[in-house]
Amino acid sequence: MGGGLAPGLGPLLQGLAPPRPGLAPGAANGSASARPRPGPAPRRAGGTGNGTGNGTGNGTGNGTGNGTGNGTGNGTGNGTGNGRTMGGWRDMSAEVLEDQYSPSRWSRRLDRDTIIDAHLEVTAAGTERARASTQTLLHVPYGSGDREKLDIYFPTNPSETFPVLVYIHGGYWQCLSKDDSGFAAPPLVAQGVAVVAVGYDIAPKGHMDAMVLQVRRSLVFLMEQYPRIRGIYLCGHSAGAHLAAMVLSTDWTEFQVVPDIKGSVAMPPEQGREKNWSPDLGQGCRAVETQLNENEAPSAVGATQAAAPPLPVPVPLGAVLVSGVYDLEPILHTYVNDALNMSWEEAQRNSPMRHVTPAVSAACEVLVAVAQHDSPEFRRQSQEYGQALRAAGWSVSLLDLAGVDHFDVIEKLSEDSYVLTQCRVLGLADPEPVREAWGAHLLLWDRMT
Repeated sequence: MGGGLAPGLGPLLQGLAPPRPGLAPGAANGSASARPRPGPAPRRAGGTGNGTGNGTGNGTGNGTGNGTGNGTGNGTGNGTGNGRTMGGWRDMSAEVLEDQYSPSRWSRRLDRDTIIDAHLEVTAAGTERARASTQTLLHVPYGSGDREKLDIYFPTNPSETFPVLVYIHGGYWQCLSKDDSGFAAPPLVAQGVAVVAVGYDIAPKGHMDAMVLQVRRSLVFLMEQYPRIRGIYLCGHSAGAHLAAMVLSTDWTEFQVVPDIKGSVAMPPEQGREKNWSPDLGQGCRAVETQLNENEAPSAVGATQAAAPPLPVPVPLGAVLVSGVYDLEPILHTYVNDALNMSWEEAQRNSPMRHVTPAVSAACEVLVAVAQHDSPEFRRQSQEYGQALRAAGWSVSLLDLAGVDHFDVIEKLSEDSYVLTQCRVLGLADPEPVREAWGAHLLLWDRMT
């Protein structure tokens, strides 16, 4: 895994840390002391209330007796007797809230004890395959920190200029790394798109303010170091979707550069090339690097250091956000914050929902994607953030993917037959043909303009 997991995070990811204080006591077995396990919904004796459907975010069901109700609507999900309607997270018990923010608890394909390990294995193995079949420039520093590095996967047959997909990994801001983030590269590089996996300091070493700044600085580095990039395409998953959303609210004048953020791209069939590229390989791959980089070798730049006068301000055109968290306040009351140690002020400062900026002319198009088997809270956050962007004038589409959970919704980006791989949905080119061809896979296609 290349050191992707911070020490001691295995138990945390399984949802075993003690509950945090400050919310109403849980009702599991009459005690609030037990940490909810990810996996099948626990039974709650004598509970009644409204269960929230995990189908489209609109379905609801009534919980009676044991407090578990079946969701209805365009999908099936489980509600909990102690829960409240979507949007009412402050009324949830500590146990229910932590269930909602434990993605492994909602998977239908693997049990709670294996889903995390399986995800780590899939992303690591996929990245190894990508490095073996793609020209790469690994561990490129964009700053002085240990994790302030980029992995670049170059197109198989690059043109004079080409677009770049910047992938920001998830892991609840406390696990995974760029070394697990190249799994989607082969199909993209075969289409002439470069892929850049961004590294950033994860908790407990990293804190939220620093992570957001690091991701922003990585884009500044790309724009300054590689001026021949033909637009940056953002893609983030889970915590990475949060960081990508924070990029959209950046005041780039502070950095003397504005990234040409275009959104995302289609993922064509894989055509790998059996050639590794690292800085040690020198002349054999220098020609490809030269097309990107007018300088001879990459060098790190700081947050406010500018190697040249400010670039012309381009119009940003989009981003893809997959199963993200856009309001950090609920996280303060869950086990996730044990490692992050966020204050209320820090959570407010770094919540994309609270920093939606008005869209500029011809604003970037944003795709907010969510999995059918994400929790109701994850689904609520995705829909509400999309609606907030729409209200500010952004062009937004919500893609609800059937039959996937929080983990394989992103793992499948490496599969030729996956809906996100086959269509140009990441660029939002023409959604209606995609809807017709993949209707069985899309629970909801909401063109919010």
